Amino acid sequence: MQSGGRLRIPLGEVQVAPVMMALALAAPLLLFKEMFRRVCFAQLMVRSAVIIDFALGVLQVALLVMLERSHHLSASTGMLAVGASCMLLACGWLFRYRGDLVFNACEMREVLTKNWHLGRWIFGSQILWALSLYSYPWLVSSMHGVDAAGVWAACLASMH
Repeated sequence: MQSGGRLRIPLGEVQVAPVMMALALAAPLLLFKEMFRRVCFAQLMVRSAVIIDFALGVLQVALLVMLERSHHLSASTGMLAVGASCMLLACGWLFRYRGDLVFNACEMREVLTKNWHLGRWIFGSQILWALSLYSYPWLVSSMHGVDAAGVWAACLASMH
């Protein structure tokens, strides 16, 4: 399925490296967009969140259409366009709410300590959940062989 950095799919060949690089660049921007969207909801600024979502959708579609019409649309350029639109809106959001953002180094330790008391349990439960989820195939294959692990994986996939 994979050889020399290329992923073979039924529709042709796609180089994985440029897509992964584009994803690595775009993912933090997508997460930042999601963060300020959630901040809007947390501050009960639903109108701002809807405006951000609408503007982001229009901007993303416009960039993707421009790329398609110029015959430069690919998986990597599409991901970069989505990331660029998130970056533009993130910069606008930061500029708009720059007065509301306050970073106080003196209170940072207190806030981190307070949030870590709850966060450590959430973090620990997520780690245990991930470990248990990914340990089942290894346990089944070590106890009953790889055929049984394949049957288990097929059964799990059919449930979703």
